[in-house]
Amino acid sequence: MNEDLSILRDKTVLLVSPQPWDHIFLSKHHYAEALARHNRVFFLEPPVDIGPRGVRLSPAEGAPGVTVVSWRPFFPRRLRFHLYGLYRWLIGQDARRIAERLPSKLDIVWCFDFNLFPDLSAFGAPLKIFHPVDPLTQRRQVDIGQGADLIISVSKEILANFDGRRFAGRTLLVNHGLAPVFADLAQSPAVTPTRKGIQAGFAGNLDRKIINLRVLKRLAGSHPDVTFNFWGPFDAAGALARTLAPLPNVRLHGPLNKAELAKAMAPMDVFLLAYVDDEAEYDRSNAHKLLEYMSTGKTILASPMHIYADDPELVRMPANDSDEAFLAAFAKLIGDLPGLNGARVAMRRKAFAKGFTYEANLAVIDAALARRLAR
Repeated sequence: MNEDLSILRDKTVLLVSPQPWDHIFLSKHHYAEALARHNRVFFLEPPVDIGPRGVRLSPAEGAPGVTVVSWRPFFPRRLRFHLYGLYRWLIGQDARRIAERLPSKLDIVWCFDFNLFPDLSAFGAPLKIFHPVDPLTQRRQVDIGQGADLIISVSKEILANFDGRRFAGRTLLVNHGLAPVFADLAQSPAVTPTRKGIQAGFAGNLDRKIINLRVLKRLAGSHPDVTFNFWGPFDAAGALARTLAPLPNVRLHGPLNKAELAKAMAPMDVFLLAYVDDEAEYDRSNAHKLLEYMSTGKTILASPMHIYADDPELVRMPANDSDEAFLAAFAKLIGDLPGLNGARVAMRRKAFAKGFTYEANLAVIDAALARRLAR
């Protein structure tokens, strides 16, 4: 536990998430768990459109100290697309109702959602944090930062939206976080594979439209001696399953909990992250899955990611954006695996990953808040 926190301690925190609590765990869920070790945390789920209107509180399953806040607005949310001024006022009223429903006075609102609440001050919290981790595509999304005391993101590209005088001194770059089970994996020596043949891994939400199925199919088809393992939720009738399941050297394992996933990933030889361009989901800046990959110590081949572009020991990337370049990089990589997965570089990847636990990230954020408040 981090005993050095000065601001993020003994507070009532409302964490606004664009995903519900029972979603595959992302940074919002992990920050909620880490904050709950020192604070009273309320996890605000996205609104629902059915059931009784108002706010409901319930304990978060498997997360002591976290309370899930479920709610249904008192107005139709489609107003956001047609009558934005009226929507802004009405959603502000709902924000006040949510804050009033909490059993203790709100100290901090920490918002990961960049579409729902235009004005974070509506919650009435003295301290407001805006934390977008995906590309921003609209001016309204950026404007949420005007009411924040601190704007945090995982890449320079996202934070570039907040350049200028009105955001001066309020931005902070903090890398993605590493969940506890992967932090434990990063502490241990790299696992030497015992199975025959090369094992490649790919983890995440397998139905995301940015996954480059075209290049993954070509990879599996041109390397029949490599087994391609995929972990994560997917639709059995969806594009990924239709494209990859018929291939004899592809294994679709489905979703695993974090502990099971870490155990399954540890003996891999190489990890993949293959994306196509998408304005809203992939801006080539960063990806949270890369730290989990690094915790194994094994080699990674990823589509261009600016944050690691100058460090191929951590993340290798193709020479350009084409599928042919990705295929060529993979072919070269598997020929060099013994050296690429050597002890020194494996430990370097692990050491890098474990520097970004959620507790470590909270310490960085806490220090930035302290400096900001001191001004």
